[in-house]
Amino acid sequence: MAPSIFKTSNQLWVFIFTMYGGVCLGLLYDVFYLIRVTLGYKKVLTVVLDVTYWVIGTAFAFGLLYYACEGEFRYYDALGFALGALLWFMGPGKAVRWAQRKIAHGLHLLWGKFKLTKLYQIVAK
Repeated sequence: MAPSIFKTSNQLWVFIFTMYGGVCLGLLYDVFYLIRVTLGYKKVLTVVLDVTYWVIGTAFAFGLLYYACEGEFRYYDALGFALGALLWFMGPGKAVRWAQRKIAHGLHLLWGKFKLTKLYQIVAK
């Protein structure tokens, strides 16, 4: 068995570690969200991205639990993951999604202006 970095007496550290895991899973979700938004909401793409997220996320969560507490799962582990994800989505994740919308809107405006130029009409022919 791999050596546990946290002993049972240090349950607070395991909880904090799982909160970190929740933040990482939230970040991973936003990465897949940005890919989905950028490429469009196609059914096949959505299914592939969702399955990929859950495979990676599950492997990450099990790996983290194995590393932190030798695979022992306690109720506060789930709470730590959930709280960490919530912290991500209410903080940095919100900013990431806001920035993505602003950048996409700006690119859309630039594309609209580019379509009115003579260069676009030459290239489009």
